[in-house]
Amino acid sequence: MLKWMIVSFVFFIACVIAVANLGYGESMFVFMEHVPAGDKIGHLLIMGFLSLLVNLGMNADTIELAGRPVLKGSMAIFVAATAEEFTQLFLTHRTFDPGDLTCDYLGIFIFGRLAAWYALRERRLAEI
Repeated sequence: MLKWMIVSFVFFIACVIAVANLGYGESMFVFMEHVPAGDKIGHLLIMGFLSLLVNLGMNADTIELAGRPVLKGSMAIFVAATAEEFTQLFLTHRTFDPGDLTCDYLGIFIFGRLAAWYALRERRLAEI
C-alpha cells in the first residue's frame, strides 16, 4: 500500500510541475493567493509529505555523510527538489525562488525526522 501511495503522490507532483511548466499554474492555483504564505506552506507540506512517504518506504535507512547519518530518502528528495527549483531559471512560465527551496528543505527535514522517529518506534515495538 505504501508503495502505491508513493507512486501516486509522485505522479501528482509531476502533474503539478507539468501544469506549472506549461504556464497554467497561476490560474490553477489562484486560491493559494488567499492563504497567507500559501505558496511557502504548500512547498513545505508537499515536499515534507513526499519525504515522509519515501523515508518510510525505505525503512528510514541512512548513509554516513560528513560523519553524520542522513536519511537516504530525504537525500533523494533534496536532490530532486533542488534540481526542480533550479530548472525554473530556464523556463519562461516559472520563477526561481530561494524561499520556495528553503521551505522544500524544511519540509524534507521535519517530515524526514518524523519518518525516522516512526521507523525507530516500529523497530522497538517489534523487539518486544
